[in-house]
Amino acid sequence: MLPAYMLRQLYVKGSMKNLKEGDKVVGFSLSLKNKLGSANLKGEVVLAVDGQPIPPDAIVLKKGDAIMNVSDLVQTPMKFSVGDSLDVTVKKEGGLAPGPHKVDVKFNIVEFGKAQFDLTDTVTA
Repeated sequence: MLPAYMLRQLYVKGSMKNLKEGDKVVGFSLSLKNKLGSANLKGEVVLAVDGQPIPPDAIVLKKGDAIMNVSDLVQTPMKFSVGDSLDVTVKKEGGLAPGPHKVDVKFNIVEFGKAQFDLTDTVTA
C-alpha cells in the first residue's frame, strides 16, 4: 500500500469548489494530477466529506474527454498516467458550505493494491 503522505501529492490544492447550474449549487468538484507514476485505477472508490459518505452514483470522473461514473471502475480500469489530470465531480444538492472540508479518499490501484488518503481544503463562497 502506498503511504498517504505520498498520495496527498495527487491533490491539486485550491481546486475544491462548488458547481452551479444557473443560480443553483448542484455539487462540488476537486482535481487530482498524477505526479507519482503511471497506474490503473480499478475497483470500488469510496469518498467521504467531513465524515459523511458520498454515494458512488453521485461521483463522476473526467480525464481529458473521457467521462466515467465511479461505479464503472468496478468493471473497467482507468489508466492514470504521469501528467494526467482527473476531475472528480460530486452531485450534492447545495454543494459544500464555505470553509474548510476534510475529504477521505479510498480506491484501488491495480499495480499496488488499496490506497487511501485524506485532504483538507477550503471552499470559498
